[in-house]
Amino acid sequence: MFVKIATESEVFEANESVIFSRRNVGFGLAFLEVEPRFLRVLQEWLRSAKKKIESGYNENPIDGLNEKE
Repeated sequence: MFVKIATESEVFEANESVIFSRRNVGFGLAFLEVEPRFLRVLQEWLRSAKKKIESGYNENPIDGLNEKE
């Protein structure tokens, strides 16, 4: 399968596999065959989310991922 995640200014694309799915909970994906340019985007999104969580950010940590800190 293929997944594409986009923000206003960035895109992440990869082949993926659903590794779990739970009703009323969500699902998990394993990203496969990620191109280096998309891997850099994903790593930056994860770094940004981690910084927000560690700083005590109380909202959704993925909100505003493209905002420069």
